[in-house]
Amino acid sequence: MQNLETEMAALLQDDDFIRWIVSPDKPSNEYWESWQRQDPVRKQILQDAKKIVLSVYNHERFLIDGLDKDITRTAWEEIS
Repeated sequence: MQNLETEMAALLQDDDFIRWIVSPDKPSNEYWESWQRQDPVRKQILQDAKKIVLSVYNHERFLIDGLDKDITRTAWEEIS
């Protein structure tokens, strides 16, 4: 179990992994597909880590979109 947690933590701190989830390209697709094929357990770890990254990423985008709307509204109020 400790090894799975360590592997998951490593993925969640890996900039290349996060970049692949958020903005995949052919080389990163090939790398991570190969990575998960090396061990059957890795596929589940990768899928779980991917869910976490996407959840955080989408939440941050939601917050940023809300801030952008607030900033825009405030700017228009100041102009008016």
